[in-house]
Amino acid sequence: MHQDARLRSTSPGRGDSSTPTSSPPPPPSYKTIFSRPPETGIIRDRYHYTLTVPLFSKKKLGRSAARKRYRDWTARMWIKASQLDHFGVPTRLVVDCSLEGDQRTLAGELNVIVEPFGDKGMPNPDTWPSAMFDMEDFLGFPRDIDGDQRKEDEWIRQYVEKVHKRDVGGRRILWLGINRVQHGITVGRKHRSQAEVYEDKWNGG
Repeated sequence: MHQDARLRSTSPGRGDSSTPTSSPPPPPSYKTIFSRPPETGIIRDRYHYTLTVPLFSKKKLGRSAARKRYRDWTARMWIKASQLDHFGVPTRLVVDCSLEGDQRTLAGELNVIVEPFGDKGMPNPDTWPSAMFDMEDFLGFPRDIDGDQRKEDEWIRQYVEKVHKRDVGGRRILWLGINRVQHGITVGRKHRSQAEVYEDKWNGG
């Protein structure tokens, strides 16, 4: 599902997940509960909690290795918060999963907000961390449109229409996650098994 190709992902491993985001208010029907949600089962309210970020020493590991370990850890926390089903698809909406603290040292707390998808909601792969996909590639914008927001948006839209395949029954056979980055996009692909497609849970959109 791609509500807006211009969306900058704030999920771990895609875009800059360390930057705190301004979370939208919960729907009026939800309460905000300041604790971790139940490990299993259906939730009916918004849960807001924090996790202390482990020490990823840049002196011991090196800068790039420390950031990779941080991204891997935050991805695991995102996946845990999203409560994957037996097909590996989120059943809860992760509204936020970002660092509140020192961006340089990666010290602080991970701010996590999770809530139900609601009646009309469904998983949005554009917000998934890289670890959720079977494969992920970088695709650069054509040189003649790079830097032109309107043309880039149209190019992304056409690309999504081309590769977002469905079966003869119109059911999606692929989860496709698009993340806009400098000079292009990252494209994450997660194939849907026949059993998942036939279950018909997320075939709309």
